[in-house]
Amino acid sequence: MIRKSFFRLLTVLILIMIVFWSTPRLLALYFLVKGSRILTNAEQLSGYSPANSFPCETQPFQNKAALKDVNQALLALESSVNFHPHNSYAYLLMGHIWCYLGIPENAIQYYSKYTTLHPKNPLGHIELAIAYEQVWQQWDRQVDNLAYRLSSAHIESPIKLTSLCA
Repeated sequence: MIRKSFFRLLTVLILIMIVFWSTPRLLALYFLVKGSRILTNAEQLSGYSPANSFPCETQPFQNKAALKDVNQALLALESSVNFHPHNSYAYLLMGHIWCYLGIPENAIQYYSKYTTLHPKNPLGHIELAIAYEQVWQQWDRQVDNLAYRLSSAHIESPIKLTSLCA
C-alpha cells in the first residue's frame, strides 16, 4: 500500500515538474511562430524578398499595413523572449524588424545576442556586420552633411556653430 502511494506521489511530482519546465517553452514557441508569421506577412506587403538581400540592406518599410504588422511581430517576439530568454531565432527576427524600421543601431543589439547564443552560425555574424555597415553609412552621411553645412556657413560665433550641429 505504501509502495503504491509512493509511486503515485512520484508520478504526480514528475508530471508537475514536466508542466513547469515545458509551459514557458511552449508559450515561447507559440509567440515565436506568431511573430514569424506576422513578420512574413509584413515582408509580403512591402514587397521584400529574403532571397534577394539581407534585411539591413533594404530600404525601411513604408507601407502602413506592413509597419503595423512589424510592430505586432515585435511584440510577439518580445513575449517569446520573455518566456524563454535563450530563444535565439527570436533575437534574429527582432534584428530583422529593426532593420525593416530603418534603425540598425537597435538591430545590432539583437544580432549580437543571436551571435552570442550561436557563435558558430555565420548568418548572425553576416547580419551583424551588415547592420554595423548601415550604422557607419548613416554616420558618414551625417558627418558629410555637417561638413558641407560648416563649409558653406560663415561662423561668426560659437552659438551659430552649435545651431549648425543640431
